[in-house]
Amino acid sequence: MAHKMRLTNCKFNCANNLMNLRHPFIFVVLICMLLMACTKARKYTYEIIGATYSNADKSGVPPVSLTSDSVRSLSYAIKCTCSALLTGHDDGFDDVYEDVFSTQSRIEAMNIYSLTDFDSTHPAYSSLNDRFNVLFTSPEYKVYPLSGNNFIWPDFNFHQKRNDADSFKETRYFTLLYQPELLGSRTFIIELTKTDSTKYIDTLNIKLY
Repeated sequence: MAHKMRLTNCKFNCANNLMNLRHPFIFVVLICMLLMACTKARKYTYEIIGATYSNADKSGVPPVSLTSDSVRSLSYAIKCTCSALLTGHDDGFDDVYEDVFSTQSRIEAMNIYSLTDFDSTHPAYSSLNDRFNVLFTSPEYKVYPLSGNNFIWPDFNFHQKRNDADSFKETRYFTLLYQPELLGSRTFIIELTKTDSTKYIDTLNIKLY
């Protein structure tokens, strides 16, 4: 009986010793977690500095730039590439896994027009946003209505930055949903407006068949 009690006491003492060894480690882990939670990740500020447009064919995945001046109407897409520049950051720590970014003069509106009547409800120079979708190809393939202003937040991959002066590009496509009443040559106007009233406007000529 005494031998059995000694074994029980030995097991109890060993367990206590292990817990005593574990306590400092747990305390250090808790302190590190608390410090990480209280430390602010660096917040970067960027500004959109340009936008370019070109004709594309959406019949493939992903869409491809057109090498000719004609395309089947329901395969037509407008390729839009926005450029951005990092303009600074606060005093937080640099965490490559954080998406903490603030836009200077963000995109306020995006509109597509036609120089000629598109259909009976869309005369010349009226917005065609409800006739286009926004197609994202990166980081995943997604489609949204353009009329819902989903273009306001370009998804720049700032994790590729090398220094604070890096510039970045992000491409998405505006895909035509409906065939115009009259096929043939057409001129589209694409207008991107920022909150500081800066506009990036261009025209694209295409023959739809």
